[in-house]
Amino acid sequence: MDTFEPLPLQSICNQDGPHKTLTAVLIVAAAIGRIGDAGLLVMAGWFFFAGILLFSGSLYALALTNIGMLGALTPVGGLLFLIGWSCLILFGIGRR
Repeated sequence: MDTFEPLPLQSICNQDGPHKTLTAVLIVAAAIGRIGDAGLLVMAGWFFFAGILLFSGSLYALALTNIGMLGALTPVGGLLFLIGWSCLILFGIGRR
């Protein structure tokens, strides 16, 4: 008979802060994106969206399924976050 092992709750709790922060940035980027020429801002929003899916999603899935290969997607999500932040910075520099 299989035994029940509790979910690694710490893994799920660790995602709460970054997930909320990036969701707020995504909402602000979408709101500002309605202003004039905001191609970099739109790209930043898409990179943040994909980053949330891959970074947080892979860690949630790893915690729920315990499939170790899902952890390989986490750094890809982190890279997408970095690209998103870079687009946001370039947008801010270009608005000066």
